[in-house]
Amino acid sequence: MSSDGRVLVVGSYPPVPLPAAEATLAAVRSQWDAGREVTTVSHRSGAADLAVPVVGILAGHRLDSVRRFTGVSRLVLVVEDGAPVRGRLPLLQWLCAREVSRALRRFRHVELVLAGDTQVSPAALGQLRRAADAVVEYQVASGSPPGVTVTGPTEHVGVARVRGLGARAARGVLGPKAGIVRATAAGLARRCSGALSAAVKRL
Repeated sequence: MSSDGRVLVVGSYPPVPLPAAEATLAAVRSQWDAGREVTTVSHRSGAADLAVPVVGILAGHRLDSVRRFTGVSRLVLVVEDGAPVRGRLPLLQWLCAREVSRALRRFRHVELVLAGDTQVSPAALGQLRRAADAVVEYQVASGSPPGVTVTGPTEHVGVARVRGLGARAARGVLGPKAGIVRATAAGLARRCSGALSAAVKRL
C-alpha cells in the first residue's frame, strides 16, 4: 500500500479510561472508512499498535521518531488535555507547541482532532492549527477519572518523575562517575545506619 494509503493516528486509545480515547477511536474508524491502513499510537500501553508518550517538551521529537520508524507521511493527531501539550504555564505550552509544530510540518498531510476542552492556550493552539491541513473539533465528556492522566496514574507518574529528575541531575553533575558515587553513598548510609543502631543499643 502506498504511503498515502497509510496513516498514523496518535492519541489516548482504549482501554485507557480517558474521554479523548473516544475521539481517537472515532478518528481511526474515519480513516478505515476512507480505505486507509491505520497505525495507532497511544501515550500509554493498551490496545494501540505502538505506545509512545507524545507528550510534553519531547513530544515533537518523539512524534518525528515515530514518523521515521513507520515511514508514514499522513497523520491524525488528537489534541487533548495533557497531550501533546502538557503543563499550565503559557510559555511552556508555547515551547511545546513549537516543537510539535516542527514535527507536524515533516508529514505530507496532518489532521488535528481537538478533543473537548484541551486546556491549551490560544497562542500554543494557534501554532498547532497553522501546521495542520485540517482541524476537526470533537466533543467529549469533560473531566478525567480521578488519578488518571494521559501517561498513567498520577501517583506513579509523580514518583517516576522525581526519581528520573534526581538521576539526570546526578549524571549531569558527576558524569560517568555518577553510578560509583551513588553506590558509595548508599554503602556509607548503610554503615552510618548500622553504627547508629549499635550506639542506641548501648544506651
